[in-house]
Amino acid sequence: EGRRLKMLSFGHVNPRAGAPGAGGKTAAMVRGPIASKIINQMLFATEWGHLDYLVVDMPPGTGDVHISLAQGLCLSGAVLVTTPHPLALADAAKGVAMFAELRVPTLAVVENMAYMDCEHPEHSHRLYPFGQGGRARLMQGLCEEPPGPTGETLRRCPLVSLPLSPHPDQAPVTYPHPLLRPQYSSLADGVLDELFLLQTRALLVPSVQIHPRGGLLLRYFGPQSAEELLVPEEQLRGRDPRSGDRTAHPSQQQSGARLQGVEVRGSYGAALQWSDGSHEAIFSFQALRRIATESRTELSIHDVQE
Repeated sequence: EGRRLKMLSFGHVNPRAGAPGAGGKTAAMVRGPIASKIINQMLFATEWGHLDYLVVDMPPGTGDVHISLAQGLCLSGAVLVTTPHPLALADAAKGVAMFAELRVPTLAVVENMAYMDCEHPEHSHRLYPFGQGGRARLMQGLCEEPPGPTGETLRRCPLVSLPLSPHPDQAPVTYPHPLLRPQYSSLADGVLDELFLLQTRALLVPSVQIHPRGGLLLRYFGPQSAEELLVPEEQLRGRDPRSGDRTAHPSQQQSGARLQGVEVRGSYGAALQWSDGSHEAIFSFQALRRIATESRTELSIHDVQE
């Protein structure tokens, strides 16, 4: 802990890691499922104390770690770090699409190694080794505009460009160089602004519970509105958990089982448990909302109270 910031890394607790103080010099080689368990342990088994914000630095890609984290925590958003190189932007676009699928909006984009300032006795100029226009090229790399607030956020969210090095003669530093402090401050302010806009404009993750009459009850609470939806049990069988499409008629599914348990998985959806011991895949909130709407079982607050 330093400068009122708390930090924990797997390298600090892995005796074979090469992090300072760990005592080892080797790389941490773990498979995807083990890495997910390690992250969960560091998140939930650490005495963090009071935190204003929790930032998780994730590896690049779209693997088990990202999916497990998004389905285990209600993430407020993601900050995308990339370089302006076309190959890096193409990979970043996949990350944006993945987080949008998991209902995690992109709050800001950081272009690392975006430029370098060349000093000359007569004139100085700025070079862009990987080109410019990162936001436009990132949007072009998406097959389609992400659903939910992500598409709107990408068009307006702050885009912060960082140089190859704060100074040609200075190595990378762990604390922002004076010339880079405005960029970091702009990034932090932009992320907070986007969080505020998302919380005031959109309905948040619903509360989910089993209704006494049977079925799944979803309650959405917005700044100026509230909504309740009931998803009948018989409509949950034979549905695609991701889209809500019907895969089989309810009469063809196993009968007699009742909905016994439900667990919210991040901002994405809910995992269902049935009385016969079967576990359905995680239903996205989008799919549950679609099933409820198609079943025409939307309830008013007055009906629920009765």
